[in-house]
Amino acid sequence: MTEEIKLCDEDYDVIGAILPKDNRDKNILNIDEYTWSTVVNMYVNALDNSYVHQLQWAPLKNMKVLSTDSFYNKYVQDSSIVVLNAFWFKCRSYVMRPDGNVRSVTLVSPLIFLVIECFGRMIYQKHNKNTDTRLKRYYSGNYDDNDPKYRTSYMSYCKDVNHESGFSYYIKTDIKNFYDSISIDLLFDKIIEKTDNDPHLYSFHFFKELLKYAGYGKYPTIDNSVALSYLASMLFLEDVDTDLSSYIQSIPIIKDYKLIRYQDDMYVLFNTHNILSDNELDSICSRIEKHYATTLSNIGLTMNLDKEKHGGANEINLVQINLSYNDSYPAFEGTINENELHEHFNYYLDALEKYDGLINFKTYQDIISSTFIHHAKVGEVQNIERSPNENYNFFVYKYKQSDTEVERLISVVNNHPDLTFLDPKRLFTIAKNTSDENLRQRLFNSLLWPVHNNSDNNEWDAYCLISGIEYLLKTDGMCHKKLRVNIKNHNPGVDQFIVHYCNCLSRTIKEDSKESFRIFLTKKPRAFFCLFNVNDI
Repeated sequence: MTEEIKLCDEDYDVIGAILPKDNRDKNILNIDEYTWSTVVNMYVNALDNSYVHQLQWAPLKNMKVLSTDSFYNKYVQDSSIVVLNAFWFKCRSYVMRPDGNVRSVTLVSPLIFLVIECFGRMIYQKHNKNTDTRLKRYYSGNYDDNDPKYRTSYMSYCKDVNHESGFSYYIKTDIKNFYDSISIDLLFDKIIEKTDNDPHLYSFHFFKELLKYAGYGKYPTIDNSVALSYLASMLFLEDVDTDLSSYIQSIPIIKDYKLIRYQDDMYVLFNTHNILSDNELDSICSRIEKHYATTLSNIGLTMNLDKEKHGGANEINLVQINLSYNDSYPAFEGTINENELHEHFNYYLDALEKYDGLINFKTYQDIISSTFIHHAKVGEVQNIERSPNENYNFFVYKYKQSDTEVERLISVVNNHPDLTFLDPKRLFTIAKNTSDENLRQRLFNSLLWPVHNNSDNNEWDAYCLISGIEYLLKTDGMCHKKLRVNIKNHNPGVDQFIVHYCNCLSRTIKEDSKESFRIFLTKKPRAFFCLFNVNDI
């Protein structure tokens, strides 16, 4: 039997502060059965017949217990789910960024995750959205289509940017440390304002404090959360975008324009009545950027000047779509065929075999850029060239590598063990998709060797954890004794997440429910009474 999930007194103090203080908010969630089933099924359908590519979603692969009517009636309808110890689990983990750095994220219980996703959907349904046709705004996922993956919305964003060929000039902007800088208190002020304080969503206090709890006091970064992306991009930034649109409209020389946003990235496309010199373009772009930066500062955000770009809109045609490693497939179909991709992969292996010395992230990206370059157009989007990284993604996720190629890759990884830390998602995917069982296991072993070696030498770090997680996600049962011991020793919270939610979610909830009410009553009796309107024991 697995060790039960335990909360300390400090946890109960925090939870007690989150829960309502009187009987008016007895049902603190107010999640109706339709919303719960819609959100749960959104993930069930997205993960059906596919393997999971991020740890946060792993428990949702086998969550039939959560989708039943009996679970909703027993735990969600009256909000009793919040007194399960299993509900309140959280820990820190890491994911890899496109630039090779790591980003800290919060792993939360699938119960917290789904409750937050339900809240996001409820706000989406009640949100009085801006109807300005000059604003095109996207977030990760799509509630309209019940799609939790970012692929489709990001592809639509790229298509919109590249299809707007009628504009002469562009500005590209980015927000620095977007999620970490969001004021949760201000966000909920905006939620109340933009949902007309709907009486069916009167449990705002609980959800506001739940977000603070999940984010360790800040707006939480939870991998692939549709709700958090929607609230941040579509609601928190809505007034900023509307204000910027009005400001651009007031500039006499600007003839027409369009703003296209994906989360914290935004393009401003515009035409002017006269052709601009370089100095005139710099001046107008500077005015727009300063106004945008000022408006952002009013809500505690900062424009990332290092990522600002502007120029002639025809230059956008050269922008290459280079997705992060967070998705399991390339964003765009294209004309490049399988034989050509195999050629590129062998060029890639040639370059790695010939390289003498330590390979860092820049060197590795240079090798991919030089060996996977291909000028195929991307489907219907004739202005976009698929980047070398995207070509590599397409090859890894759409086709199987030959035994000869895998044999060569094993040799390359043995000679350059740091490749595991530079490209864990794609390399472990190649291993998983290898048909020959012996080759598959040999490649897995070669990729895992540097992880074990770092642990043995007391050099375990975030890259070891990320690589270890990739191995577990690509194998059945998340079982590897030595790796699991290393994760437990260095990242015990992540190990608890795997034990309680990935391996035995149903049993965790069943066993937890027997004792949680009693424990909760002992630790926080006032909160318990208020939550369930209990007058006596």
